[in-house]
Formats: sequence, structure tokens, C-alpha cells
Amino acid sequence: MNKKIFLWLHMHQPDYLESTTGNIILPWVRRHSLNGYYTVAKLLEQSNFKANINFSGILLEQIQRYQKAQKDVYQIYEEKEPSDLTESEIDFIIKRFNTPPSFRSERFESIKENYKATMKISEQDILDLQTIFKLSAFAPIDKEIIELRKKEKFYSKNDKKVVIELESKIINELFDLYSLLQKRNQIEITYTPYHHPILPLLLDIKVAKESKHDAIIPNMETHFYEDAKFHIEESIKKVEEIFDITPTGCWPAEGSISDETIKFLKSSGTSWLGSDEALVKP
Repeated sequence: MNKKIFLWLHMHQPDYLESTTGNIILPWVRRHSLNGYYTVAKLLEQSNFKANINFSGILLEQIQRYQKAQKDVYQIYEEKEPSDLTESEIDFIIKRFNTPPSFRSERFESIKENYKATMKISEQDILDLQTIFKLSAFAPIDKEIIELRKKEKFYSKNDKKVVIELESKIINELFDLYSLLQKRNQIEITYTPYHHPILPLLLDIKVAKESKHDAIIPNMETHFYEDAKFHIEESIKKVEEIFDITPTGCWPAEGSISDETIKFLKSSGTSWLGSDEALVKP
């Protein structure tokens, strides 16, 4: 009898920590945590649906940074008092704060257009930009967010405070929610190697020609077994640390596999992996 499994794949982000400054320079881990990562878990919690949930190690680590109260640059400007913002910070907000296509705000766009035309902006305008941009990151499944979105303009400092507190609550409880689903035997948590590397190329760059015979590759040898081992072990350790389980399944980055990769993953204790049937030789 053939068994079917639903793979909800997969959650990963590159590392947005700038090594020279220690600043988190982009907000995507935080914003996705408030939307997709949270929504998936909440919808599962409210159903009996079973799914596989996949995380890369570096994504888990970045969520932990926010749980430890580290903030990205966007977040700092979102939460700063309008009266304390410098001209360059206001310019950053005008240029960099953009809402997704799924969330359009006439008030948001009109403030930005007026500033570009007059180079003038009020503290209320800035407060609205900050709050609307924050609101645009959330999935509309929480009552507080739905009600604040309906307001549309002239947000108060307390409105922004409510959004900040809800953002913190969701991120801090995110892993607990997935752990609950795991304990209910509703999900299986799997891993992708730490920084989302293409393992077959780390093990042997020449393997690229097996899937694309005319591929142009550097005239070099790559047998970065220690690197591959690091990416696998670090992700497994991160899943163990956060969820108190040892993952047995793996989604190799981009579903990329090779004979050598399969042997390597098996030696690490991984018992199954996901890929595409087109990549599996009969």
C-alpha cells in the first residue's frame, strides 16, 4: 500500500547578521515569523491535519536572536519615537519601508508621496508609517491586528505599543507552538543543512555534470567533507536544542541529492530525505 505524506516545505532564510557591525540588517526573519511561520502553526493547531515542518539551522538561530531581544535595523526605526529620528533615519523609513502587495494602504503611500514632493513630514505621519509598516507584516488572524488594520490612519503611541507587544509575544512563543504540535504527533520536524548549502557540490563539484552535461564548472576539486558535516551536525544540534528531539528526516537544500550525498546523510543518522522523483534514478 502506497503511503502519502504532506511536506510543508520549507522554512529558511539566509543569515542577515552583518559580521562587521553585529547588526541584523534586514527584517525578513522577523516579518516571516509574524506571518507564514506563525500562521502555519496556528492553522495546524486548530485542525487535525498532519504535516512535515522543515527548518534550516540558520533560520532557527535567527529566530532565537529575536527571542533574546536583539533587533534588526528596520525594527529599531519602527519603534523609535518620531521626535527622536534623525533626517537620515526618516529618509531610511521613506525609502525602505514598503508594504507587501497583499497589504495596500492609501495613507501609507500618500505620506511617502507628500514627503517626496515637499520634504516635510509630521510626527503623526511618521507614527502612521511606523505602525502601518509593522501591521503589514502580520497575518490577519489575531483580533488585535484585524482591529488596528481597520483603523487605517492616525495611530496613537499606544496602538504602536500594542503591535510591538504582540510581535514580541508571537516570536517568543513560536517554538512552543511547534513543540506542542510535535508532542501531539501532528507534525514531524525535519532539518535542512545549516546554511542551506548545495551538499552535492560541496562533496564533489563535478557532480553538476551528472544532471547538466554541458555545465561549465571551475577546474578544481571540491571535497569539502568537513564543511558538509558541519552544516548537517549544526542543524541537527539546533533542532535538538530547541525542540528536544533528534530529527531523522532531511530536506537537502533545493532537494539536491547525489549518491555521495545520500551516503553522507545516512552516516549522520538521517533515515530519510525528501527530493523530487525526477532526480531519483530508477
